Amino acid sequence: MCKPEDVLERKRALRREVIARRDAIPEEARRTKSKCVCQRIAEEFKRVCATKAHPTVAVYAAMSSEVDLEDFIECAYECGARVTFPCMSKAEQQDEDEQGNQQRGKPERNKPPVRPSMIMRSVSYEQYRAQEAPFIISPIRAYATNDAAVKNYPAVFPEEVDFAVIPMVAFDDSLMRLGYGGGNYDSFLSKTRIDAAIIGAAFDEQHVASVPTEDHDLRLPNIAHA
Repeated sequence: MCKPEDVLERKRALRREVIARRDAIPEEARRTKSKCVCQRIAEEFKRVCATKAHPTVAVYAAMSSEVDLEDFIECAYECGARVTFPCMSKAEQQDEDEQGNQQRGKPERNKPPVRPSMIMRSVSYEQYRAQEAPFIISPIRAYATNDAAVKNYPAVFPEEVDFAVIPMVAFDDSLMRLGYGGGNYDSFLSKTRIDAAIIGAAFDEQHVASVPTEDHDLRLPNIAHA
């Protein structure tokens, strides 16, 4: 049995390898492949959400060389869905500590940093088209829950989501997903309803023989790839 530190190192190495492979996909090919993935996701969405008037959909804003979901996002809005995007959220204590440190004029060195968590926030079609949502523009920036920048984007609980599209670094034949190491989507998926439809989005170049796993890692029920 592999030691936990061995699994972590294998994950880190695999991330480097697969991200480099994904980055090497020519831009035009990436656009074409993204459209194919979006088409497959849209077909699944229309199949599983056909009886829902206004389903709640979780998507993501593509970073770097990830599958671009723009075509599917437009489809979801056209179908009347409530579309949500991930927003990194600071813990209240973290925000209070930062404010206190600013007032003292020096960083707090005795406490370990608090890792931000991920929540979903609803974005209207008008807000999406106007590119107003700051967490879409800068997906890795974390916001306090009471930050004025995100007050117009209601938080959505995982239990409310009917259909979710999940990004990834790599996947294997068993549909095991390798993420970026923050555990945000593992936490999110563990809280979704049992009847929620979950689908991953990836390029064929992200397929690997086997994804190293830990106890908290979750297998996806479906992955759209091209």
